[in-house]
Amino acid sequence: MENKVIFYEGMDVDPSDHNTLQQFAQEGLDHVVADVVTANQRFAGLTISKTSATAVQIGPGRLYSGGKRYSFATALSQDFLTSLPLAGKKIVSVVAWGSEPDTGVTPREFLLNEETGASEPRAVAMRKSRICNIQFAQSQDAPDPTPPIIDAGYTRVANITLSTTGVEKIVMIAENQVENLDAIGDRTDALEVFEAEAGPKISTLSTDLANLANKLKASADQALLGRMLQRLAVLEFKDQIPASAVDSFADYFLSPDFTDTANPLSHVKIEEGLRFPDYNANVSQLQIFDPLNPKVMIKGGLMFPAYDRELWLGNTNYGGEAQIAGYSYQTFQMVQKTMSRQRVRYGNEFTVCTNSTFWNTGTYDYFAQTFQRNGETFQAVTDGFWGDAAQNINFDAAGNAFNHQNMRLRQIFVDTVQEPYWDKVTIDHTVSGAQIAESFMQGQDIWLDAIGLFFTRLADAGSVTVSICEVSKFGLPNLQSVVSHTTLERSSMVAYPAETVVPIQPVFLAAGKRYAILVTTAANHWVAMTPGEDFTSGTFFYVLDGAYAQGDGTRDLMFKLYRAKFRQNRVVVEFNSLSLAGGILSVDINADVIQPGSTQLTYEIQPANTGVWYNLIDVDNYILGKGGSVPVTCGFRAVLAGSVDMMPVVALSGSQVKISRPDTSRTAIAKVRTLPAASTSIHVIERYEGWDATKHAANCQLRTGAGYNTVTDAAAKVDVAGTDELGQAFIERTYVFNLGSAVTTYQVQHTATTATPNVCFHVAWRKDWSL
Repeated sequence: MENKVIFYEGMDVDPSDHNTLQQFAQEGLDHVVADVVTANQRFAGLTISKTSATAVQIGPGRLYSGGKRYSFATALSQDFLTSLPLAGKKIVSVVAWGSEPDTGVTPREFLLNEETGASEPRAVAMRKSRICNIQFAQSQDAPDPTPPIIDAGYTRVANITLSTTGVEKIVMIAENQVENLDAIGDRTDALEVFEAEAGPKISTLSTDLANLANKLKASADQALLGRMLQRLAVLEFKDQIPASAVDSFADYFLSPDFTDTANPLSHVKIEEGLRFPDYNANVSQLQIFDPLNPKVMIKGGLMFPAYDRELWLGNTNYGGEAQIAGYSYQTFQMVQKTMSRQRVRYGNEFTVCTNSTFWNTGTYDYFAQTFQRNGETFQAVTDGFWGDAAQNINFDAAGNAFNHQNMRLRQIFVDTVQEPYWDKVTIDHTVSGAQIAESFMQGQDIWLDAIGLFFTRLADAGSVTVSICEVSKFGLPNLQSVVSHTTLERSSMVAYPAETVVPIQPVFLAAGKRYAILVTTAANHWVAMTPGEDFTSGTFFYVLDGAYAQGDGTRDLMFKLYRAKFRQNRVVVEFNSLSLAGGILSVDINADVIQPGSTQLTYEIQPANTGVWYNLIDVDNYILGKGGSVPVTCGFRAVLAGSVDMMPVVALSGSQVKISRPDTSRTAIAKVRTLPAASTSIHVIERYEGWDATKHAANCQLRTGAGYNTVTDAAAKVDVAGTDELGQAFIERTYVFNLGSAVTTYQVQHTATTATPNVCFHVAWRKDWSL
């Protein structure tokens, strides 16, 4: 205390002395708070929790502002039922501000005359309190609202997100909370321990770096670099690149990265080689010709062979109940995987390119190049990969392309992602509430159609989110790998002993994998449980403090799983026919497909007036353009084969069917090449596969000068012919350009023609070097 009031023996004491005494004590404490704790606006306590779907409670706490401390002593409940947005969402900010009112008004006797003792009662304030006041500031309704703006004198405690159904999320403003000295002390202790351990090492780091540099000069430059240069020399020798070359480059045309596709002269298609572009094309979605076809069912855009629901697994020996709301309430971020894809390309233009083996090297991202649809951008994720997806390393430890199975035959390319659900394209979900989970081992491939749950007690309101996710390698439910996600409304829930059947978008569960049922709700629902010894192939989990516990081995969730039992083991589904003005020579089908190993999915076409269906994978009976006849329309259907237990499934929604006819000419302009030193002699080699000298012509030119508008023809051309391992004829043509003046930059221009679009060829790679 900086000041004290002095009292003396026998001294008359005035009431102001007592007030001054308290003021000195308060001022001294304020100075300590402002100088040592904080002079900014901070709060402690004031914890906000959700008490119902639309209500929250704010616990006791304190507000620090300008060195003063204000108290919020009694918990406050707030119901937002009348404040919910009519559409979209809104954010309500909980704000605190301090005031110093006079409180505690009490009757007291005041002396009027000392001699007569006359007095009178008066009601006076006996306390001056520092009160922390709580108010609520609301934003406007919006699909993606922002917190409301508040004045500088207020302290934001939390942001509460409201949806049309109630409180969706509560976020405390951590940066406005006052820090506890114990927590600061713990962090300081950790820093001191780190400094004691790392300090001596850091102080000698410059010496270590200097020593390392000296070692590199002595060894790496001499030995390691020498070996690397020797290996590079061997590679260039095998590619017949002279040792005197200034620079060299190669493009295998697996991506358009090195081709100037924006150039006005560009007229080319890059698909595992440089190919003739489309002269005419039409893109549509898979559509069933007869929507009332009894052989199939359409659910969520997926085409299933007709099936009936059948009980697959049940854990139904009642042994008690569990209160879902008894576990931690929090907001869960879930990532739902989507069905992976299959792409089928059919047509005479699909000559097999030897560079397709490069998909397995990890140099190229075959997911983006082969399975891309409608210009989408795949997420860069590493889950499930051995390598770094950011570097497009898509192969496993054995050097095989991860989950990518491809078939390359003349006239038919088939690419399939073997993993049924992938994380290249995902759907994000945010769910608030308490969460429980039950894992289970899947012993057989099934299509899961519904989940049975048993609720022993039901709140008056409140939906339940039911999800299916994969289980991580640590045995815990993986919220970043959800494969099914649905919301069960309160009106669809019934009390035990009745069963609540939760219909879901049918989802494929693979044999040998572990999955988990996730049940999340903000309402006070109770679920039936079974004794732990009854269900030994799974574990019951619950969430405490934002993380899954180790699991409860004494009990399990009571549940049932229902699968799809298919009515036929072979189904033929006719789609809308294909039609293209001028005729069809190529069919490219890109659709989400799950095709387990025990099943088969193929496509068939029927050119007009033939009366015969041709399977696309039957390359011995290739039909498009056969005999010079190019069909304008084709019947189109899918054949799904399997068993009553398992069938393939195709997603109609989002699918893409492209029919086209290639042009008879193409032009490709390479991106600008910049040399490390000027050159007058440039050599270009191109490999032409599927070559037919009677129908095909190809040429290369060099573009230099201002705007790269100076076009130079090759001074010499040398062909080396052969037949590759696929039986295709090829030539490797070397173009030699002798320039009148040295250049440091240039572009390669490729042109080609074919006498008929029925017979095409492609460029497998281009290599160039400068002397």
